[in-house]
Amino acid sequence: MKNYFLLLFFSLSFIVFSQEKGHTIHTKSGATFFTKKYSTHKDDISFTSNKKRQNVSYSQIDKIVYTGKKEKHNFIKKYIQYSDKAGTLMVELVEGNVSLYTRSEMVANGAGAMGPTFTNSITYYVKRSEEKIAVNIGINDLFTNYKKTSKDFFSDCPVLVSKLENKEFKKKEIEEVVIFYNENCSN
Repeated sequence: MKNYFLLLFFSLSFIVFSQEKGHTIHTKSGATFFTKKYSTHKDDISFTSNKKRQNVSYSQIDKIVYTGKKEKHNFIKKYIQYSDKAGTLMVELVEGNVSLYTRSEMVANGAGAMGPTFTNSITYYVKRSEEKIAVNIGINDLFTNYKKTSKDFFSDCPVLVSKLENKEFKKKEIEEVVIFYNENCSN
């Protein structure tokens, strides 16, 4: 009998403390869907929720919350436009009056003995809450100057621009830059 209660206790604790991994899709209308995975398409995403195939257009998505095995694996994705005609799902690193996002994509970087080789390219974008289009801040971009772009983007905050000019914030500290702006400079 004692072993039965012990087994029951461990089974219940596993059920109570286990957290299901997957994506919770939140729409702007307030609906939520849970799915293990989803596929991205040109104008929407598709997934299976409650054994029913669903499609949700990017314009209807508020956010997609991923819950992983550990807290450090969790993230939020939002559909962000980076030009007048293009947008994609991006991971939100900082949320505020100015939000910071990353866009990840595979880029061919040459050919090897077995064919083309690819590298994961991460681009950082900043976006003011009232603006429609995010700005490439130029951290990992050969064609965008981080120092100039960041000083222009944060030009309404002289104390931050001064810190950027004096190299108090390095390129790799872009999260801290956005947090500093939101805490000290945004209205």
